[in-house]
Amino acid sequence: MQTQKLRRKFLGLLSASVSGAALVLVGRPVPVDAAADDSEKGKSFSGTSKSGKFNEALEAAIQAAVKSAPGADRQAKWTLNAVSGIKGGITGQNDITVTINAVVS
Repeated sequence: MQTQKLRRKFLGLLSASVSGAALVLVGRPVPVDAAADDSEKGKSFSGTSKSGKFNEALEAAIQAAVKSAPGADRQAKWTLNAVSGIKGGITGQNDITVTINAVVS
């Protein structure tokens, strides 16, 4: 009987401690990633492949981003935003479009 009372007290204290720690963590601000900074939001670029090839569409989007950069040493830091496509129909379409967000320099 005494062991059960001690166990209950221990579990009560443990759960209270965990709950308190969780509440403290919930109120903390989330660190902001450098990529989320307003100065590095970038622009959207899209590329389409009429043969349904993802790599072709992605490469076209990346090339569009790189070409928009000034100077000879062009660079694009990109993130995949969306992939969409259409397949079928009377004309037999097989298009895929890739949209990226890129910061160019």
